[in-house]
Amino acid sequence: MNAQSYSPKEMMTIMAAREINDGDVVFAGTGISMLAATAAKLISAPHAVIFF
Repeated sequence: MNAQSYSPKEMMTIMAAREINDGDVVFAGTGISMLAATAAKLISAPHAVIFF
């Protein structure tokens, strides 16, 4: 069995993305917060509004 490992930054990004709900208004900066907002918009919250 091949175990997949993720970096701490990747884990934080996905955990933050899971906190964004569809329709939320999100104020995102740069770095992990921007990645999390973008991931949420693409994966689970297409109607979220992101302010950069």
